[in-house]
Amino acid sequence: MSSTGRICASCGELRPKTAYTKKQWEKARQFSRCARCVHGGGGNAAAGPAGPGARAGFASPSSPAVVPADASRQNLAVEAYFTDSALIRPFEDGSTMEVARGIYTAGPRTGQPCVCKWVKEGAFDPEQYSDEEILEGCLRCSREALRIVNLFNQEGIAAGMPIIVSMPERWTIAEHPLFPEEVGGVKCLVEPFIEDFKKFNNNRGGVFQTGGRRARWSALLQALSHFSYHVTSGQLVLCDLQGGINDEVFVLADPAVVSRVEGVWGVTDMGPKGIRGFFRSHTCNEYCRSHWTRPGR
Repeated sequence: MSSTGRICASCGELRPKTAYTKKQWEKARQFSRCARCVHGGGGNAAAGPAGPGARAGFASPSSPAVVPADASRQNLAVEAYFTDSALIRPFEDGSTMEVARGIYTAGPRTGQPCVCKWVKEGAFDPEQYSDEEILEGCLRCSREALRIVNLFNQEGIAAGMPIIVSMPERWTIAEHPLFPEEVGGVKCLVEPFIEDFKKFNNNRGGVFQTGGRRARWSALLQALSHFSYHVTSGQLVLCDLQGGINDEVFVLADPAVVSRVEGVWGVTDMGPKGIRGFFRSHTCNEYCRSHWTRPGR
């Protein structure tokens, strides 16, 4: 690898030499950490809960995918703690995924809250989709969302209203004698916890209106979905936009992609009917641009 850059041992991102302190750059490549990871961790969250729990770790020793960093929110951690009750009784029990809240215990985000998400048993026909395929579909959608959001932010459409994307990683819930067999060893996605979580649209064309300070974010996110169709020359729509507002930054999580061919982007890809559904309900607002492409135009 060129001496002008290297992969950070904490966040797994390819960073230039200028992103490292002299001390960190002089360390062996497998140990050097960029300045953002060295100085950007911490937080005021309480210490991890006492009592029995599970530590989630990386599913494999391979490095996380290298992704653009400007609009991403990374784990910046290598271990997390979840109580047995958090895993057995998730705080969110949806139709397809279950979500437990825990706390990071190793890495720059140590002490900060996180979540792990795993595929709900029986949610899908295992002969059609394995849990690994479903999780990989989620990761692919997040990576595509990051690419599109980077372009959207660069357009300068809404000054002072940046959007960032929470980038989950595939981890494994450790075996534990107190856990049911179906919990220990389960592959999951781990990412930082998001406060005040809210859904703004879905992958079937639904748009959820909101008032107050969320109203302008709602309009901006609908414009982001429209922009995604335009910037990909009509190939897809980024949708199922949800997340939370943190210090006037919107943190996007768990997005879906609907495309011209159903299923290409995983189980949440509704195909052309998802695209048509979005534009049936979408009314252009102050953040949309008149030259942006629409179906049939």
